[in-house]
Amino acid sequence: MNWTDIVGNWNRHAAVGGGHDIDADSAYTLMCTACAPFARGMRHFALPALTFEADGATVTSPGDLLPTLDDASLSRYAARLDEHATSWRLGLTEPLFTDPHLWSRVRDLLMPLWHSDVGLPVLPVASELILAKSTVLCEPESTHVTLVAILSGEITLDGRSVSPGEVVHLPTEATTPLVTDGVSLALRLRVPVGRRLAAAEALKILTGVVAADAATAAEPVPQPPFPPPVRGHELVLATSDAGERPPHRPDFVAEAERLAHVWWAGRAGAAGLDPTPDPDDRPPLRPDDVVRLAAPILVTSGADPDTELWAVNGTTFTVGGPVPGQVLRLLRTGEPVPVERLCRDADGDPNGAEPLIDRLHDLRAVTVVEGAAS
Repeated sequence: MNWTDIVGNWNRHAAVGGGHDIDADSAYTLMCTACAPFARGMRHFALPALTFEADGATVTSPGDLLPTLDDASLSRYAARLDEHATSWRLGLTEPLFTDPHLWSRVRDLLMPLWHSDVGLPVLPVASELILAKSTVLCEPESTHVTLVAILSGEITLDGRSVSPGEVVHLPTEATTPLVTDGVSLALRLRVPVGRRLAAAEALKILTGVVAADAATAAEPVPQPPFPPPVRGHELVLATSDAGERPPHRPDFVAEAERLAHVWWAGRAGAAGLDPTPDPDDRPPLRPDDVVRLAAPILVTSGADPDTELWAVNGTTFTVGGPVPGQVLRLLRTGEPVPVERLCRDADGDPNGAEPLIDRLHDLRAVTVVEGAAS
């Protein structure tokens, strides 16, 4: 993917870059699978979330208007829907975490962009798969930079036609929406840049630390009376005997910083995508299995001395001692490595790395090389 034009115009001017390799068929299959529960009735407060519009009106229960695996192709589904509406838009919010392979493709697509002058987003990058015909595909947002990867069909940006394989960048100050005349499939990524958005994320961290502190306090947390008294001064609570409470205590600040560090590492390992796919539950690897590194492993300092925090596909965990470093050096060569080799030190003695390697396998950080002999 060539991000040069987009990086040069980041959050200033609309721009188009080319070269993404996200597969339209895989994205369409994911949409069909994700729509199956909605075809049986709308699901509220669930992810992926679905919106469906036809002829300018929101359809709250689209039912059989949604694509299914019986619609063998995008064109077949579009032809079926043409019998019911002249224009329509189907949007699935946060579908990527249900398909680890597609999620990884998007993560790999974004990594070079964040490693440029743009920098890594601190807040989560939201995703949406959009399938539409003869309508507005998406509009710019005042708080998010919008990246739209065209997977199938063509869209129009300020009179310019944008084709499959290209990515559109819309800054926060953009005023022109993306429009499609024919049938188009696109992936929209919403990159948060609004300054006030970080406050909500910080509040989550602070609330978690305060709640944990209250749960372990030596005394119950005082609560104001209800209903409240007539005069305001009765709401002033008596002095607590539990000592100084957050957020002024040094241990509170340290815990908030630690939690923020863990969250940042997870986001960085996922290229900002959130939510992330759940780990697999795979059988333990055999000593004669041959594996190869399949996803980047972010390594940062741990909370305790002689420990490291590893982030893999959005999941973080702590490792300690010399063995993880030895395993990582062998994997980062890019060459296939027998599991038995990873589980022995330089002298050939067992090093106890089996649980670590099995965990990396469950997190899809390593993959078995089929047909390779140890």
